[in-house]
Amino acid sequence: MEKLPDCCTNDLRMEIDQGYIFDGEYELRLRRSTTIHYMTVKGSGHLARHEWESVIPKWVFDGLWNKAIRIIKKDRFTITRDVGIDSYRITKFQFDEYKSKLMGLITVECEFNSLLDAESFILPDWVGPSVEVTNDPQYKNKNLAKLESFYDGLR
Repeated sequence: MEKLPDCCTNDLRMEIDQGYIFDGEYELRLRRSTTIHYMTVKGSGHLARHEWESVIPKWVFDGLWNKAIRIIKKDRFTITRDVGIDSYRITKFQFDEYKSKLMGLITVECEFNSLLDAESFILPDWVGPSVEVTNDPQYKNKNLAKLESFYDGLR
């Protein structure tokens, strides 16, 4: 995406720090946004993949954060809208605006109730010009974090 849509206002901005403990077929990541801390495990895949996420106490996050091998920083804007044409409906768009060496990169993630919904989805005009990168592994956050670490030198 070239720019955030107008609906992504500062009052929706949430700063996120995301670190990877390991990645491969499965990835274990930590995420901090404002005062909430998460641990997530994601499986491999592009359009659909297994995911487990849980809120964790700050002391657990703090104890694991220094184990992160790569870190990425971004601002997230979550927009809730109903977009439905016959068989599918989506209500959540997550726009990520990356910081530091990845500044200028903006992505949008949409979540669907089924694979069929995802495959038949057409991005609404209000989102603005964009390029489909779902199947391009270089745009996965774990790979963007590798690129960020490359630019910063090894941590």
